Amino acid sequence: MRSLLATATTPEEMAEGIVDGERLADQIGAFKQFFVDNLPGEEYEGDTPNVRIDGDVAEIEFFIVVAGEPVVEAISGTAVRQEGRWMLSADSFCRLIATGGIECPADLGGSG
Repeated sequence: MRSLLATATTPEEMAEGIVDGERLADQIGAFKQFFVDNLPGEEYEGDTPNVRIDGDVAEIEFFIVVAGEPVVEAISGTAVRQEGRWMLSADSFCRLIATGGIECPADLGGSG
């Protein structure tokens, strides 16, 4: 299975794997463009070294890896199971992209 936060993952696939992802199209595009602009030609993917599941909510720690090395400090976040599928919370995605100076809509603040 392809990583949600990976070079090969299309913006549409990313949106499908993030709570409220359809509302984050601009931010997802900016996330993808950030790597084109700052790490041209580099492949990247998300890594989740720590996961603690409690029912339909998982506390996670994740980061982005380029050339085998994390490019940001580990970020604490959540994933939620919706209709049998795990999805990254919008808040967690927004915390990640904030490390690259990308802002999310203010009204996405309680999405998990």
